[in-house]
Amino acid sequence: MLIELPEHDVSRRLTIGGWMLFPRPEDDDLRRLYRSAIQHVRVMRVLKDAGQPVDPTNQKYKWVESGDEIIAVEQDISKLTANETRSALIGSPEKIVEFFDDYENFLRRADIDLLFRKGVVSGLILLVCCAFQNKSVRRYGDGKAGAQKAVVGMTGIGLTLVREYFKDFDGVTHLWASWLLRRFLASDLGVDREMFRGMENRIPTDFMVDADSTEVLGIAKSALAFGRGEINTGISILGGVDAIEFDWPENSPDLMDVLPDGLVEVFEKFRPESKLKR
Repeated sequence: MLIELPEHDVSRRLTIGGWMLFPRPEDDDLRRLYRSAIQHVRVMRVLKDAGQPVDPTNQKYKWVESGDEIIAVEQDISKLTANETRSALIGSPEKIVEFFDDYENFLRRADIDLLFRKGVVSGLILLVCCAFQNKSVRRYGDGKAGAQKAVVGMTGIGLTLVREYFKDFDGVTHLWASWLLRRFLASDLGVDREMFRGMENRIPTDFMVDADSTEVLGIAKSALAFGRGEINTGISILGGVDAIEFDWPENSPDLMDVLPDGLVEVFEKFRPESKLKR
Protein backbone atom coordinates (compact mmCIF):
# COMPACT_ATOMS: atom_id res chain seq x y z
CA MET A 1 0.00 0.00 0.00
CA LEU A 2 1.54 3.28 -1.13
CA ILE A 3 1.07 6.23 1.25
CA GLU A 4 1.71 9.80 0.16
CA LEU A 5 3.75 11.74 2.70
CA PRO A 6 3.43 15.48 3.38
CA GLU A 7 6.34 17.70 2.38
CA HIS A 8 7.22 19.12 5.81
CA ASP A 9 9.63 16.87 7.73
CA VAL A 10 7.80 17.23 11.06
CA SER A 11 4.53 16.11 9.46
CA ARG A 12 6.37 13.32 7.62
CA ARG A 13 7.73 11.93 10.88
CA LEU A 14 4.33 12.08 12.55
CA THR A 15 2.69 10.36 9.59
CA ILE A 16 5.28 7.57 9.53
CA GLY A 17 4.98 7.11 13.30
CA GLY A 18 1.21 6.92 13.07
CA TRP A 19 1.37 4.14 10.49
CA MET A 20 3.97 2.28 12.56
CA LEU A 21 1.58 2.16 15.52
CA PHE A 22 -1.72 1.79 13.66
CA PRO A 23 -0.95 -0.11 10.42
CA ARG A 24 -4.48 -1.07 9.43
CA PRO A 25 -6.01 1.07 6.66
CA GLU A 26 -9.22 1.44 8.66
CA ASP A 27 -7.34 2.99 11.62
CA ASP A 28 -7.08 6.44 10.05
CA ASP A 29 -8.94 8.05 12.97
CA LEU A 30 -6.41 6.58 15.40
CA ARG A 31 -3.51 7.85 13.32
CA ARG A 32 -5.01 11.35 13.33
CA LEU A 33 -5.59 11.13 17.07
CA TYR A 34 -1.98 10.08 17.60
CA ARG A 35 -0.62 12.97 15.52
CA SER A 36 -2.82 15.44 17.34
CA ALA A 37 -1.91 14.15 20.79
CA ILE A 38 1.81 14.26 20.00
CA GLN A 39 1.45 17.83 18.77
CA HIS A 40 -0.23 18.71 22.06
CA VAL A 41 2.51 17.01 24.07
CA ARG A 42 5.05 19.12 22.19
CA VAL A 43 3.11 22.33 22.81
CA MET A 44 2.95 21.59 26.53
CA ARG A 45 6.66 20.73 26.60
CA VAL A 46 7.61 24.00 24.90
CA LEU A 47 5.49 25.98 27.36
CA LYS A 48 7.03 24.16 30.31
CA ASP A 49 10.58 24.71 29.01
CA ALA A 50 9.77 28.39 28.56
CA GLY A 51 8.74 28.63 32.21
CA GLN A 52 5.08 29.25 31.43
CA PRO A 53 2.68 27.56 33.86
CA VAL A 54 0.52 24.85 32.33
CA ASP A 55 -2.69 24.40 34.27
CA PRO A 56 -5.15 22.09 32.49
CA THR A 57 -7.99 23.32 34.71
CA ASN A 58 -7.88 26.82 33.24
CA GLN A 59 -8.99 25.45 29.84
CA LYS A 60 -6.73 27.94 28.09
CA TYR A 61 -5.93 25.60 25.23
CA LYS A 62 -8.46 24.11 22.88
CA TRP A 63 -8.28 21.63 19.99
CA VAL A 64 -9.52 22.82 16.61
CA GLU A 65 -9.54 21.37 13.12
CA SER A 66 -7.02 22.80 10.67
CA GLY A 67 -7.29 21.21 7.25
CA ASP A 68 -6.71 17.51 7.71
CA GLU A 69 -5.10 17.88 11.14
CA ILE A 70 -6.15 18.79 14.67
CA ILE A 71 -4.05 21.36 16.45
CA ALA A 72 -3.93 23.06 19.86
CA VAL A 73 -4.47 26.81 19.90
CA GLU A 74 -4.45 29.37 22.66
CA GLN A 75 -7.97 30.47 23.49
CA ASP A 76 -9.49 33.21 25.63
CA ILE A 77 -11.29 31.40 28.45
CA SER A 78 -14.23 33.77 28.20
CA LYS A 79 -14.84 32.69 24.61
CA LEU A 80 -15.11 29.00 25.41
CA THR A 81 -18.55 27.48 25.70
CA ALA A 82 -19.31 24.54 27.95
CA ASN A 83 -19.58 22.05 25.09
CA GLU A 84 -16.17 23.06 23.68
CA THR A 85 -14.19 22.23 26.80
CA ARG A 86 -11.32 19.84 26.14
CA SER A 87 -12.80 17.89 23.25
CA ALA A 88 -11.56 17.18 19.74
CA LEU A 89 -13.36 16.33 16.55
CA ILE A 90 -11.97 13.17 14.93
CA GLY A 91 -13.28 12.35 11.48
CA SER A 92 -16.92 13.34 11.83
CA PRO A 93 -19.35 15.03 14.27
CA GLU A 94 -20.40 11.56 15.46
CA LYS A 95 -16.87 10.80 16.69
CA ILE A 96 -16.05 13.11 19.58
CA VAL A 97 -12.96 12.13 21.57
CA GLU A 98 -12.61 13.46 25.10
CA PHE A 99 -8.99 14.31 25.87
CA PHE A 100 -7.49 13.81 29.30
CA ASP A 101 -5.39 16.49 30.98
CA ASP A 102 -2.29 14.32 30.66
CA TYR A 103 -2.15 13.49 26.95
CA GLU A 104 0.89 11.23 27.16
CA ASN A 105 -0.81 9.21 29.89
CA PHE A 106 -3.91 9.04 27.72
CA LEU A 107 -1.88 7.43 24.95
CA ARG A 108 -0.32 4.98 27.37
CA ARG A 109 -3.77 4.01 28.58
CA ALA A 110 -4.77 3.44 24.95
CA ASP A 111 -2.41 0.41 24.93
CA ILE A 112 0.48 2.25 23.32
CA ASP A 113 2.87 0.02 25.25
CA LEU A 114 1.37 -3.04 23.56
CA LEU A 115 1.71 -1.40 20.15
CA PHE A 116 5.36 -0.61 20.91
CA ARG A 117 5.87 -4.23 21.97
CA LYS A 118 4.44 -5.48 18.69
CA GLY A 119 6.60 -3.04 16.76
CA VAL A 120 9.77 -4.02 18.60
CA VAL A 121 9.08 -7.72 18.12
CA SER A 122 8.30 -7.39 14.41
CA GLY A 123 11.35 -5.21 13.74
CA LEU A 124 13.66 -7.48 15.71
CA ILE A 125 12.49 -10.55 13.80
CA LEU A 126 13.42 -8.96 10.48
CA LEU A 127 16.80 -7.69 11.76
CA VAL A 128 17.66 -10.99 13.41
CA CYS A 129 16.71 -12.93 10.30
CA CYS A 130 18.98 -10.65 8.26
CA ALA A 131 21.84 -11.08 10.74
CA PHE A 132 21.57 -14.87 10.57
CA GLN A 133 22.16 -14.88 6.80
CA ASN A 134 25.82 -15.55 6.14
CA LYS A 135 28.19 -17.26 3.74
CA SER A 136 28.10 -20.59 5.53
CA VAL A 137 25.69 -23.25 4.35
CA ARG A 138 23.16 -23.21 7.15
CA ARG A 139 19.46 -23.71 6.64
CA TYR A 140 17.90 -24.73 9.95
CA GLY A 141 17.39 -21.89 12.41
CA ASP A 142 18.18 -19.09 9.98
CA GLY A 143 14.68 -18.31 8.75
CA LYS A 144 11.64 -16.57 10.21
CA ALA A 145 10.96 -19.39 12.67
CA GLY A 146 14.53 -19.28 13.95
CA ALA A 147 14.41 -15.51 14.25
CA GLN A 148 11.13 -15.72 16.15
CA LYS A 149 12.65 -18.19 18.61
CA ALA A 150 15.64 -15.89 19.04
CA VAL A 151 13.35 -12.95 19.80
CA VAL A 152 11.58 -15.06 22.42
CA GLY A 153 14.91 -15.37 24.21
CA MET A 154 15.66 -11.67 23.79
CA THR A 155 12.37 -10.31 25.01
CA GLY A 156 11.04 -13.00 27.33
CA ILE A 157 7.75 -12.99 25.39
CA GLY A 158 6.20 -16.38 24.59
CA LEU A 159 6.54 -17.84 21.11
CA THR A 160 2.78 -17.77 20.44
CA LEU A 161 2.62 -14.05 21.20
CA VAL A 162 5.78 -13.34 19.19
CA ARG A 163 4.21 -14.97 16.15
CA GLU A 164 0.94 -13.12 16.76
CA TYR A 165 2.71 -9.75 17.09
CA PHE A 166 4.63 -10.32 13.87
CA LYS A 167 1.43 -11.22 12.03
CA ASP A 168 -0.31 -8.09 13.34
CA PHE A 169 2.57 -5.80 12.33
CA ASP A 170 4.06 -7.58 9.31
CA GLY A 171 2.98 -4.70 7.07
CA VAL A 172 5.20 -2.24 8.99
CA THR A 173 7.95 -4.54 10.24
CA HIS A 174 10.43 -2.89 7.83
CA LEU A 175 9.67 0.52 9.36
CA TRP A 176 10.24 -0.79 12.88
CA ALA A 177 13.41 -2.54 11.77
CA SER A 178 14.69 0.78 10.42
CA TRP A 179 13.76 2.68 13.58
CA LEU A 180 15.34 0.04 15.83
CA LEU A 181 18.51 -0.04 13.76
CA ARG A 182 18.92 3.72 14.12
CA ARG A 183 18.43 3.33 17.87
CA PHE A 184 21.05 0.59 18.06
CA LEU A 185 23.52 2.56 15.95
CA ALA A 186 23.24 5.45 18.41
CA SER A 187 23.72 3.26 21.49
CA ASP A 188 26.44 1.26 23.16
CA LEU A 189 26.02 -2.32 22.00
CA GLY A 190 28.41 -3.74 24.57
CA VAL A 191 25.60 -4.96 26.78
CA ASP A 192 24.31 -8.28 28.08
CA ARG A 193 21.44 -10.53 27.09
CA GLU A 194 18.93 -8.41 29.01
CA MET A 195 19.21 -5.43 26.65
CA PHE A 196 15.95 -6.27 24.84
CA ARG A 197 13.73 -7.13 27.81
CA GLY A 198 11.11 -4.47 28.45
CA MET A 199 12.40 -2.37 25.55
CA GLU A 200 8.87 -1.23 24.69
CA ASN A 201 8.64 0.42 28.12
CA ARG A 202 11.69 2.55 27.31
CA ILE A 203 10.33 3.97 24.06
CA PRO A 204 9.06 7.56 24.38
CA THR A 205 5.56 8.20 23.08
CA ASP A 206 6.96 10.86 20.76
CA PHE A 207 9.39 8.29 19.39
CA MET A 208 9.91 9.92 15.99
CA VAL A 209 10.73 13.40 17.28
CA ASP A 210 14.48 13.25 16.55
CA ALA A 211 14.34 10.87 13.59
CA ASP A 212 15.67 11.79 10.17
CA SER A 213 12.74 10.79 7.97
CA THR A 214 14.92 10.37 4.86
CA GLU A 215 17.28 8.05 6.75
CA VAL A 216 14.40 6.06 8.24
CA LEU A 217 12.79 5.66 4.83
CA GLY A 218 16.07 4.67 3.17
CA ILE A 219 16.76 1.84 5.61
CA ALA A 220 13.09 0.82 5.63
CA LYS A 221 13.24 0.50 1.84
CA SER A 222 16.19 -1.89 2.16
CA ALA A 223 14.53 -3.78 5.01
CA LEU A 224 11.42 -4.30 2.91
CA ALA A 225 13.52 -5.48 -0.04
CA PHE A 226 15.26 -7.98 2.23
CA GLY A 227 11.95 -9.17 3.67
CA ARG A 228 10.52 -9.75 0.21
CA GLY A 229 13.63 -11.50 -1.08
CA GLU A 230 14.43 -15.15 -0.71
CA ILE A 231 16.60 -15.97 2.32
CA ASN A 232 18.85 -18.98 2.71
CA THR A 233 15.98 -21.15 3.93
CA GLY A 234 14.36 -20.74 0.53
CA ILE A 235 11.46 -18.57 1.71
CA SER A 236 10.51 -14.89 1.79
CA ILE A 237 9.56 -13.72 5.28
CA LEU A 238 7.35 -10.94 3.91
CA GLY A 239 6.17 -12.74 0.81
CA GLY A 240 2.55 -11.90 0.06
CA VAL A 241 2.38 -9.18 2.73
CA ASP A 242 0.66 -5.93 1.73
CA ALA A 243 3.33 -3.74 3.30
CA ILE A 244 3.04 -0.02 3.91
CA GLU A 245 5.17 1.85 1.38
CA PHE A 246 6.05 5.50 0.96
CA ASP A 247 7.91 7.46 -1.69
CA TRP A 248 11.25 5.77 -1.00
CA PRO A 249 14.58 7.59 -1.49
CA GLU A 250 16.22 6.69 -4.79
CA ASN A 251 19.37 5.30 -3.16
CA SER A 252 19.57 3.26 0.02
CA PRO A 253 22.19 0.99 1.62
CA ASP A 254 21.85 -2.78 1.69
CA LEU A 255 20.40 -3.86 5.03
CA MET A 256 23.21 -6.37 5.64
CA ASP A 257 25.79 -3.63 5.10
CA VAL A 258 24.36 -1.36 7.79
CA LEU A 259 23.92 -4.01 10.51
CA PRO A 260 26.71 -3.23 13.01
CA ASP A 261 28.97 -6.13 13.96
CA GLY A 262 28.26 -5.55 17.64
CA LEU A 263 24.53 -6.02 17.10
CA VAL A 264 25.07 -9.16 15.03
CA GLU A 265 27.21 -10.57 17.86
CA VAL A 266 24.41 -9.94 20.34
CA PHE A 267 21.88 -11.60 18.04
CA GLU A 268 24.16 -14.62 17.65
CA LYS A 269 23.87 -15.29 21.38
CA PHE A 270 20.22 -16.15 20.80
CA ARG A 271 20.58 -18.17 17.59
CA PRO A 272 18.71 -21.52 17.96
CA GLU A 273 20.98 -24.53 17.82
CA SER A 274 21.03 -26.19 14.45
CA LYS A 275 20.29 -29.85 13.84
CA LEU A 276 22.54 -29.64 10.83
CA LYS A 277 26.25 -29.01 10.66
CA ARG A 278 27.57 -25.96 8.86
